[in-house]
Amino acid sequence: MNEQNNIQLLHEFNLITKFNEKIEEEMPSSLLFYLKKYPKQTWGDLYKFIYQGSCGWIHLKKISNLERVKVYLEQELNACNKNREDEVLFELLNEKTMFGRLNLRVWKEDLGLSSSYVWELMEESLRATPKTLSVFIDSWNQICYFFKEVILTTEDNQIRLLKNTLSDISIQLKGYKSCLDLPLISHSAIFRTNYNPSYRIVSKLVLDKFLKKYE
Repeated sequence: MNEQNNIQLLHEFNLITKFNEKIEEEMPSSLLFYLKKYPKQTWGDLYKFIYQGSCGWIHLKKISNLERVKVYLEQELNACNKNREDEVLFELLNEKTMFGRLNLRVWKEDLGLSSSYVWELMEESLRATPKTLSVFIDSWNQICYFFKEVILTTEDNQIRLLKNTLSDISIQLKGYKSCLDLPLISHSAIFRTNYNPSYRIVSKLVLDKFLKKYE
């Protein structure tokens, strides 16, 4: 099985979280918030969570030219409408990098600013992309630890296969040096169906500085 297929295989495993006192004490608040808010997802969605939290949106440079990324942003912002009462403007993904998801629906409804301002935030946030994979590897090792502790798991009949998949990916990751080396993954069908994600990755520090100008 090739490296990309190893990552795609994560979508075969539904993510089950067993909340207890240990998880409250040991899990980063951003990950805990994410797991509680989005219970219907796969291990592939969790991989995407730690990738974006560790590396930001640099992956878009790998799959498309920047002009096309800007066009897609404008099209998505024009088409989206707020449809969930629990949506917020920003959800933090990683406390070390301060990368998070900027909700385009909330941006459009609450701020009413054009896509050019979102692009400005994205460009400035891109400069904060880590030069190494240390943050990503730490995050990956953390979810593997929570799997070992049976806090993050999957259906009983799939646990052995998931264990082997996580082990294979851990070995695979040792061959990578930067965020652009990492395999990419899209959201699962179950995540898209239940949550209809519409966001862009930006730095909380960059966003906070921007929002101060509009208070």
